[in-house]
Amino acid sequence: MKYRCFAALLSVAFVMLTACSEDQIQARGFVLPKGDPERGLESFQVLTCTGCHVVDGVELPDVEPWLDDGRFIRLGGPVTHVQTYGDLVTSVIHPDYRVGRDKRKSKDADASTTMPNYNEVMTVQELIDIVTFLERHYDVVTYGYAIP
Repeated sequence: MKYRCFAALLSVAFVMLTACSEDQIQARGFVLPKGDPERGLESFQVLTCTGCHVVDGVELPDVEPWLDDGRFIRLGGPVTHVQTYGDLVTSVIHPDYRVGRDKRKSKDADASTTMPNYNEVMTVQELIDIVTFLERHYDVVTYGYAIP
């Protein structure tokens, strides 16, 4: 297990040190190879992300939600802010970052998420593919303003 984690970290470090090309994605200071959205959907299901998440516009197998309140967390769909590649990577590898920050702003005492840590079981390629799969399902909605 430690070897797999070390290999994943070494792979990420190598990717970060390589130059950009057309088949790579750069997001806020790091570069990852291009992912495969079909493999991302497969990894999303294999890693049982479907136990807590649904993706806007994607037909996923019927599963019982794992969340205590019996609901799913919706991913994708219309958003009013840009959900960048870097935001999605961060949400997968460090889900407490955004949830904790948002809850601290609202003064909520429980500033953590129930999402398990997948960093030791997910490969770098699975991460890249899942993020590539998810990012195409977000639609940024802008509000129109009437000019008098």
